[in-house]
Amino acid sequence: MMQETKQFDWLSVATIPLIILVALLTIRYNVGALLFHTTVELFSVFVGVLMLIVVLNTEHFLKSDFLIFLGIGYFFLSILDAMHTFTMTGLPYFKIADEEVTIHFWLFGRLFEAFILLSSAYFLKHTVSKILISSFFLICTFLISWISFNVLNPPMLIDGHLSDFKIYTEYIIIAVLIFAAFIFIKHKRLLSNRILRYLLSSIILTIGAEICFTQYANINSPVFVIGHLLKFLSYWSIYQAIVLTSLKEPLLFLSQRSNSYDVIPIPSIWIDQEANVVQTNEAALKQFGTKLSDVLHQPIHNFFHPNDVSEAQCSFCQIIKQGQKISSKEVFFSEMNQWFLLSIAPIDKAKPFAGIVQTLTNITYQKKQEHELSIQQEVLEEKVKERTIELEESIELLEQTKEMLVQSEKMASLGNLVTGIAHEINAPIGICITAASSLIDNTKEIKNKFKKNKITKSIFDNFIDEVEGLSTILEGNLQRTTELVSSFKLVSMTEADEERRHFFIKEYVTEVLHSLSAKLRESRITVVFEENNDFEIYCLPNAIFQIFTNLINNSIIHGFAKGQEGIIEIDIIKENEVVKVCYKDSSDGVSQVSLNQIFEPFFTTNRINGSSGLGLHVVYNLVNQVLNGNITCHSKIGRGIRFDISFPCLT
Repeated sequence: MMQETKQFDWLSVATIPLIILVALLTIRYNVGALLFHTTVELFSVFVGVLMLIVVLNTEHFLKSDFLIFLGIGYFFLSILDAMHTFTMTGLPYFKIADEEVTIHFWLFGRLFEAFILLSSAYFLKHTVSKILISSFFLICTFLISWISFNVLNPPMLIDGHLSDFKIYTEYIIIAVLIFAAFIFIKHKRLLSNRILRYLLSSIILTIGAEICFTQYANINSPVFVIGHLLKFLSYWSIYQAIVLTSLKEPLLFLSQRSNSYDVIPIPSIWIDQEANVVQTNEAALKQFGTKLSDVLHQPIHNFFHPNDVSEAQCSFCQIIKQGQKISSKEVFFSEMNQWFLLSIAPIDKAKPFAGIVQTLTNITYQKKQEHELSIQQEVLEEKVKERTIELEESIELLEQTKEMLVQSEKMASLGNLVTGIAHEINAPIGICITAASSLIDNTKEIKNKFKKNKITKSIFDNFIDEVEGLSTILEGNLQRTTELVSSFKLVSMTEADEERRHFFIKEYVTEVLHSLSAKLRESRITVVFEENNDFEIYCLPNAIFQIFTNLINNSIIHGFAKGQEGIIEIDIIKENEVVKVCYKDSSDGVSQVSLNQIFEPFFTTNRINGSSGLGLHVVYNLVNQVLNGNITCHSKIGRGIRFDISFPCLT
């Protein structure tokens, strides 16, 4: 698995930019320097805009002020790069006679970029005001634009050569970039290794580009070409560090900035596959007397494993690195003279190397009690009353420990839910990225052919067909993402989502069935429902609507093969102010193994056809949490499935 990961990283980081570099060089030496310059600069504009879009749309789970600051900064930098591009002599947009304005935009843009990278480190530990930062950057962008157009002194070119002012300013920019790199290295514990590598690579490449731009004489100079290629690679590194990492590894950022583990009352540590600490909660830091800045990205063995053995011989470190699990292992920490129950489990069972959680429950007092009990056993008859009191205290303590373990299991379930959400949404988002990239490539290709006057009717027709197909893919997968988000919202639906009211339940269920009639006819499924003896209830109508809609959809999607006839029977009665619903269908039923997991989130036997596994989990939450009721499921292979639901008439 690790070899496959490394191969994927190499292909994505090295092969793709190499192909683009070859394409850029082809443009330069077969078309001209002007198109080469425009293409390279527009890539930086594209990256700046994309960074802002991605960061702002993922900030709710990234919680990274550092990324938000970089996203906003590079967006305004993309505006300056666009102005630098379109003021180039030879382009028809501004019709500027010389290159002074263009070089002014370039120089001030690079100063602006160096300032962004230098000041971004501050927001690794501090919060950012999006409105304040955006306003400041907007003012800076406006001032730079005004100065570039109106203040052309000191000159950048003198007698066809770069002026001393231009060259020395480039050296100042290089010095600022070196200082920014030093600050990132100093705060490396607050960044993942991957992000740090990409940031430092981008800075080094930018420095190389700046050195080149102190040497060139005109746009036809080889140094000019090398400098722009280095700039392209620096923006590619930023793209890898911010855009791709924000989309593909949101949980990694979440682990570095989130405080959600602090709600767990027992020490809990999140570890990566190399047994290094990714996150830990306050309980762990307090129990072991250390600080978060000291343990982040350090081997867990140095802080949260017994120190009487080395890391290489530690069985717990080996279990972590192998992606295995243990539960409630009693461990003695000699340096603390304390006992703990140690548990290790992968966050995602399907992906054991996605992350691992270790929990430690302090049982020193319990072990002490066990020792005392063994001693007191010899004189038990003489001290029955005293021992009874001690046992009652021990039972109470064990109950508290049990509650802690229950809370730990709840957090493990939360981890599975977050991982499931990331997995479900990542697939359509990945398809959208691929389709968008293809759309950009096709557009560039047709644009080049248009400039060369090589477009034929068949080429244009093919281009239209491809654009239409890619747009359909984008629309479908974005719609899929919207539907998934809507399903996730239903998982946490509460009474605050809707006002309660009085209504007749059978009449309302009839309306629900009527809204699904077309889907039922298409599926050749008949619904048997008796509308007589209707009665009034007081609760949330939308909860009733979602329950029956999800149950019927579950029968249609999972219960019957396409074109297979079937029957759904619904019976609703009232007993002692309690609503009782019996829902059953004539499907092939489910196995006992599936029955035990049927209400779990993301459990589905039909994922290949797009099922997310949230429907029955939504039903379970609505019945238990919103209606304060109860739901059970009964099924046998070949004998259909039945859901029994009960809830108060007044909820």
